Formats: sequence, C-alpha cells, structure tokens
Amino acid sequence: MNNAIKSFLRKVLGNQNYQRIAQPIKTVRYLKFKIKGHLLKRPVHILLTRYSGLGDVLMATPAIRMLKKIYPRAFIVFDTSKEGKEILKGNPYIDKITVDSSRLMENNFNWHFHLSYEYFPHLHIVDSYLKCIGAKGRIKNEEKKPIIILSDSDREFAKRFLCSHNLSEHNLLIGVHAQAGYEQRRWPLKNFVKVLDYMEKKYSVKIIEFGADNQPTVGKGISLVGKCTVKQSAAVLQKCSLLICNDSLILHVAGALDIPVVAIFGPAPPWTRLPFNNVSFGCWAKEGCRGCLLHQKDLSKFGMDCDKGFPECMYAVKSEEVVKTIEKLLQICVFNKKPFGNVLKCLEKDYGVRYPIGIKEVDKGKIP
Repeated sequence: MNNAIKSFLRKVLGNQNYQRIAQPIKTVRYLKFKIKGHLLKRPVHILLTRYSGLGDVLMATPAIRMLKKIYPRAFIVFDTSKEGKEILKGNPYIDKITVDSSRLMENNFNWHFHLSYEYFPHLHIVDSYLKCIGAKGRIKNEEKKPIIILSDSDREFAKRFLCSHNLSEHNLLIGVHAQAGYEQRRWPLKNFVKVLDYMEKKYSVKIIEFGADNQPTVGKGISLVGKCTVKQSAAVLQKCSLLICNDSLILHVAGALDIPVVAIFGPAPPWTRLPFNNVSFGCWAKEGCRGCLLHQKDLSKFGMDCDKGFPECMYAVKSEEVVKTIEKLLQICVFNKKPFGNVLKCLEKDYGVRYPIGIKEVDKGKIP
C-alpha cells in the first residue's frame, strides 16, 4: 500500500478507523514473515542430479552452496556419475553423494532439481544452475566460484611430483591441457606447439601437460597425462603460474583455484564458461562461424555437431593472439605482481582481449 492510498484512507475514514483496518493487515504480514522464516529453517530433503560432463558437475557446486545458505537445515543429496562423485567428494555443503540412484530415491525428497544448463544456453552455466534451483536477486561473483576440495594426500602428490622433476615454485610453470570432451572444442595441436615453443624460447618456462590418456596430446614438457586423478592434477595445477587450455574440466578447476588461465573457445561463447574472476580470459574467433551452442535446439546433440564438418571457429583463433594474451597476463600477474583489477584494463587497451566475467557482465545473450 503506497503513501498516497494511505493518506486517502486516513482522510476518508479518519485516523482511528484507519488504524483499526491497518493493524490486522500489519499483523497478517508479520505472521507471513514469521511463517516464511520458520519454513526456511525447517529440515527439508533436497535431491540434486547432474550426470554428464565433469566440468558441468563441478560448476554445480555454487548452486549447492546457495541452497544450503537458503535452507541451512536442508539435507542435500547429489546423485551423479562415478567420476562426478570424485569431483564432489569432501564438499561441505553436500550431505550425501550417490551414484545413478535418483529413480530409487525420488519419493523420499521434498524437492528434486535436475541441473540442466542446456535449457538456458545464453546464460553462464553457473547462472543456469542457480536459475534451476530458483535463486533470485543479485548474487555476488564470489558466491559463483566452484568448490573443489583437495586432500592432504593430493597436496603431497603434487609436492612429490615437483621434487621428482627438480621443480619448485620459483620456476615459471605453465600448465597446458589440449583436450576437450568433444572434438569440436579442441584447438589444433600444432597451434599449442607453436605457442609453447615460443614460451620456452623466450621465457624458459617449464611445461606440465595435463589430460587423459584416451585423447591426443601436445607431447611437450613433463607429462601428467593419464598418470593421476583429477584432484591430484588440481594440486599440481595449483603450483602453476598460468594455464593454457580448451573449454574443458580443467578450465573450471583453475577457476576454483584462482589460477590465471587463457582458454580457447569456439562453439561455446566465453561468457558462458569463463570463471568469475579477473584472471581468466577467453580467446574467441573475432568473426565468422562461432557460438553455435547459442542456437542449437536439439539438446540430445548439444555441442556435438558442426555444420561445417570441422570446427572452423577453433581454427580461426590465431596463435599470435593467444601468445599476446599469455604474455600480458604473465607480466601483470606474475612478473610485476600488480593487483588483478588492472588486468582487464591493460589487456583491453593493448590487445582488445575481452570476456573476463568477473568484471564485465556479458550474459545477455548477445554476441559482441
């Protein structure tokens, strides 16, 4: 009830009669507020499900944290794949992790949320998941950061790995991951080789290659391909100064650990995938065929088909552009140790590199 209506009623009814009417309304509002607060505190059982894409499972963790914040007494169960369970293990906001059991448990829960970003292709994956659970209002970027919990054994593995190769944190370590879940999201290996050759020659960097043993590799530097778990890889990545990768799981792991990253994008626009911080940058084709995931309607083939027969958008990203981005990011974040807030300003001014999600809001569905 706005002030104009209140003044009119007071004038017509008189102040005493107005108070007789207004007081019950205030009482009802107060009771509704108290009841709502009680409901938020009552124990509820919530089932969340997401199976495909390890990176997509990791990106669901901000939504889990938000649910726990809204419903502190909620018992949250996350049903996922066997590999997804390893990613989520140790998360303090999940009460129980199950594997492919949702059909057996659905009737035992107050709410069931299936987290599917595919229905909101114009949004960042994290924002899509938050929309799935009904989160409203402005959510801080810090609350959109994925959560990955590393154990003491994971950190010990990283320490032993560095010692075994005579490496230390004083070395300039560059992580590289040339793989991706779909071939359409892989930047050509020859381009990775060209970039790494340049970095080795100019900066004497030490290269650590991450990945699985069932996909092509760059074959440069020290290989961790297929030799450790995802979390052990994350512990080693935490020792790196920078990561170069495609749109894949390790991009989101780097975001969870606040590791500077330069990622190459094609079918998926950078603003739908990049971490919410100031040290993550995406290199994307400046024009031509790109961002087809924004327009793909068949969810069963989401991100799997390419009308061109090969990922033209990935081939259109030049290695020179990637090198310039890496050099400037290293100069600001590693060599000069300037505040991360300067990164965007310097990169955009010098090279026109865009899409750090933490600073620039570009989730409006428009391709720049």
